[in-house]
Amino acid sequence: MKIRIIESFIPLLAKLNKKTAFYLIPQKWNDYSYTTTYELYANQTIKEPLDSYLIGTVKIMRSGLKKQTYPLALDTEFEKLDEHFCSIGQSAEYYKNLNRIAPLYKNTLLEALRDIVAYPELTALYDDEDVFCLSLMRDFHENKQLLNEINHLYQQGKP
Repeated sequence: MKIRIIESFIPLLAKLNKKTAFYLIPQKWNDYSYTTTYELYANQTIKEPLDSYLIGTVKIMRSGLKKQTYPLALDTEFEKLDEHFCSIGQSAEYYKNLNRIAPLYKNTLLEALRDIVAYPELTALYDDEDVFCLSLMRDFHENKQLLNEINHLYQQGKP
């Protein structure tokens, strides 16, 4: 299953390209100069149970990421991020949408993005990095209730 990083999302592209399952679009927002925010979209095949192609906002970091740089390059694709990366969805809606797609796609995606809600043991690998604390976990340090809610949603959607 391929995930592609593109500049903007065009639904027609998602209908035509069956090899790419998901698309990541980098956002210009930065957290203390870290640009880790992406919008995640599904292709037509995966989109069917969803109301739109958009799954939601996800933050992705790379270990040692320098300020003002994106962790993923445009116009590249991957099947799974390596051990230098991790991610976390930024809202309850993100995990609700993931729970609405086929478990195979959802579980493969969470593994590919090294999601720390699905794989909490990854947190210990990155929690001493500024990019992790200042960007990825920024909203969750201030709002523990949101982190509890998305953990609950993830647990509900587990097979």
